[in-house]
Amino acid sequence: MIFIKEPLFFLFVYFLFFPLLRVGTRPYVYAIAGGAAAHMALMAGGNASSLPKSLAVAWPVNLIPLFLYAVVITSAAYLVFLRAGTKVDPGNALALGLGLYNYSYGLMIASAVYSLPRYSELAEPLLLSGLITFAGVEVFVLRAVASSTKSALKTWPVPAITFPAGWLSYWVLPPLSTDIYPRLILATAQAGSAALIVYAMFRNNLVAASLMGGLSSYKFWAFLFGGVMLYAVPEVLIHLYHPEVHAYLHL
Repeated sequence: MIFIKEPLFFLFVYFLFFPLLRVGTRPYVYAIAGGAAAHMALMAGGNASSLPKSLAVAWPVNLIPLFLYAVVITSAAYLVFLRAGTKVDPGNALALGLGLYNYSYGLMIASAVYSLPRYSELAEPLLLSGLITFAGVEVFVLRAVASSTKSALKTWPVPAITFPAGWLSYWVLPPLSTDIYPRLILATAQAGSAALIVYAMFRNNLVAASLMGGLSSYKFWAFLFGGVMLYAVPEVLIHLYHPEVHAYLHL
């Protein structure tokens, strides 16, 4: 059934949270948001690079041409989207980056949900709880980065729309677990996502660090780590859906 509840649930929660959630102008809020953004950038960059690395094989099948193709495509995506990100304010760059991230995430989660058997009665509630916290963390990060960099969030709906788009792509693309082409699409999107999120993260973190005593401030790094752990919450909840979800969320 294509018209399913998980992507629509995420869309609803995101649009519910965005007008309701307000973040202060305290520096530690910016640092927490920067840590969460750093975690997402790390995930996106890791996925973007893992596909080319997996193709660096010459025996028993020569995949080197595909390896070179993947390197060129993902590198070009990173540079193109980084260039585009610097042309807009950091808040909108982050929203676009999260849009690419969510497209990939939607497709990967859908692939896991429709490929893996139900593991327990708690599987679906855990997944929905993960999507709630995932949407909440993204809205928080967007709000905080927009505040720290004084950005007008004109593109804020993009992340909400692209998650269902990625989920529905499961029905039109070849299987993620057995075909190279959807993995190449995901790696390209993740490369662009990493570029945009990293750019916005650095702009935000420079503001946070400057307000907390500089890069040598212990408080800055402590709250930054808190943000890294904040994003781990939805990750853990989604991974608890099934022990093998990890294989679908990491290319």
